[in-house]
Amino acid sequence: MGKVTFGSPKQSLQMLFDTGSAVIYAMSDKCLKDDCPQNMEKYDTRSKSLHDHNGDRQELNYGQGYVSGTIGNENICFGDTCLNQL
Repeated sequence: MGKVTFGSPKQSLQMLFDTGSAVIYAMSDKCLKDDCPQNMEKYDTRSKSLHDHNGDRQELNYGQGYVSGTIGNENICFGDTCLNQL
């Protein structure tokens, strides 16, 4: 678990790292259902960011639940190391 920063200006979120996956899931402010804890930090999609999404939705089933959301691209930093995707 650690802090990850997204976008510009940077938004910091506490995240659980899954080193076996090539996908990063970030809960956003668009998640309003009961499935989204209201006390968790969320990615602010309204900020002046480089956030880019194509509107495509993705749904994946896992052994103990499922994830759904919009596919997006964003600059991301782990500590001082940044991955500029855009």
